[in-house]
Amino acid sequence: MSQPIEHGRAVPPAPAGGWFPAFAHLTPPNLVTSASVALAFAGILLVASGRPDLALLCGMAAVPCDLLDGFLARRMGLQSRFGAALDSLADALSFCLLPAVAAFGVGLTAWYQLLPLFAYVLAGVWRLAQFDEAGMTQWRGRPAFQGMPTPYAASLVYLLAVVGLRFPTEPMRLGLTAAVLVLAIAMVARLPFPKGGWHYRVMWILLPLGAVFACR
Repeated sequence: MSQPIEHGRAVPPAPAGGWFPAFAHLTPPNLVTSASVALAFAGILLVASGRPDLALLCGMAAVPCDLLDGFLARRMGLQSRFGAALDSLADALSFCLLPAVAAFGVGLTAWYQLLPLFAYVLAGVWRLAQFDEAGMTQWRGRPAFQGMPTPYAASLVYLLAVVGLRFPTEPMRLGLTAAVLVLAIAMVARLPFPKGGWHYRVMWILLPLGAVFACR
């Protein structure tokens, strides 16, 4: 098995052995990724406890974790296969499962609304598996994702769910249902999604506003 390569040199594998070999990967970026897992679990418990507003806050707090763990891994030279696998698992929980659970918590409970939620979860997981296999592509000379990334799709679900929570009308729930289905399709479609475009800057403005709106 080949070693991971970073900056043109092989990165030595993490030490193994002992009773808890996974603890050899207790690094700052992996701890940040683990925080995203904890937020996803807390969000699911909060929906079950009747607090979808706090669950949405957990989901929105997981979004910067997805950016920070990669930044720390690159900056500290701690990129590894373990970290990449952990990141995908965390994304599956925070950006595939929790958005669907949170949308259920704000009123998408009818059978015709549950089907798009199932589709969203499955599409997100399949999109993560596809990215692990294919990686980035090029679009107009820029690095791009193929399909909408799960953190971005989840951010849109969280923001729309906040609106649905504050304005619990049937038209709003129908709009959220349609948006979930469209986002599920966008994640698995052959859709070029440039990395670091203007849409990211807009999202970093909207997420804090959504968090404030959820707390009111």
